[in-house]
Amino acid sequence: MRTPTTLLFLTFCACTAPYRDPDSATDDFNADTAGDACMDTGADTGNDTGEEPEPEPQMTVDVRWEATGVTITITNGPYPSYQLGVLDTMNEDGWRGEDCLNGMAGFLHCHPLTQTGGTLTTVFDVDLVEPGYTTRHTLAEGTEGALTYALLDPDGSCLATFGHLPDYYVSSLLGCPLADTE
Repeated sequence: MRTPTTLLFLTFCACTAPYRDPDSATDDFNADTAGDACMDTGADTGNDTGEEPEPEPQMTVDVRWEATGVTITITNGPYPSYQLGVLDTMNEDGWRGEDCLNGMAGFLHCHPLTQTGGTLTTVFDVDLVEPGYTTRHTLAEGTEGALTYALLDPDGSCLATFGHLPDYYVSSLLGCPLADTE
């Protein structure tokens, strides 16, 4: 049984506040350091087609839980890799050893993902959790909405948080922006 959770990212991701890539001149006119940006002088050159430029594709993150684990699919992401933090915030004694932040019981894992995501297989022993390969979280936690997620860029800056209790990451040292989910 699959239970999908799809996030649509606006501007950078519909699950986060607007994002401006500092290396992209298309995000902000002032980022054009080469001086070759078009300036509207008010003169009619006859080249105006009246069409708005096509928006850049929106980044989406799809989280699908199955009995064997979870698959995270990232589409239209601007980074070559990502990191994922996940924890059970619904249950007071829920597993938090994979949160990329505080950890639990001496465990502090953060799951590396590729540009397109990754798959984590569920294990039932915290000693068997291996970042990027296995997770202690289960289908039951994923489908009951007990989990909170944080998506980080390759350098560890938080891009968005979503799930059960996003304030866990919003008010943390990571300062994650809230995701807008559809």
